[in-house]
Amino acid sequence: FKKKMVGTNIYIKKPSSAPRSRNTHTKPHRRLGTTKAEQIPSSKSKCVRQAIFYHFVHVLDAPCQKHWKGHGGTISLIRKALHLDFDHNRTILSTLKDIMRCVRVGDGFDGTIKSHAGRKHIIKAGSAEEDLIATWMELHCGFRMTTPLVTHIRHRKKAH
Repeated sequence: FKKKMVGTNIYIKKPSSAPRSRNTHTKPHRRLGTTKAEQIPSSKSKCVRQAIFYHFVHVLDAPCQKHWKGHGGTISLIRKALHLDFDHNRTILSTLKDIMRCVRVGDGFDGTIKSHAGRKHIIKAGSAEEDLIATWMELHCGFRMTTPLVTHIRHRKKAH
């Protein structure tokens, strides 16, 4: 027999409870409480992440993290329910972590992948780097060739 998982559903904001018709063919975006602009996900991965979100919150009642892994865990249940392969376990885990991050921060989860990796490089207007990039781009060098050249010049400046 399966244990009933105690959820953390009280921490997740539910969409406003508008009266629903008994029609079983309602569109998923209405059940998720998204806006009209978010109706059509831009990619397959966004669709999968939204389906994971829906199943995690509304079907499984958002079980706590200690129930996510293992045989019969949240990840396994979501993967089976959505008919995903075993190689989607990492996708499901990262999506669950993103959902919980959104809960902690107070943002709504929309299925997009938010990458916080890397560092922003800002090239200041009127700088020597800007002039070099403009010159190389006018010479049709392209981004693949221009980027390493700028990096090389930055490293040379640091060495001096």
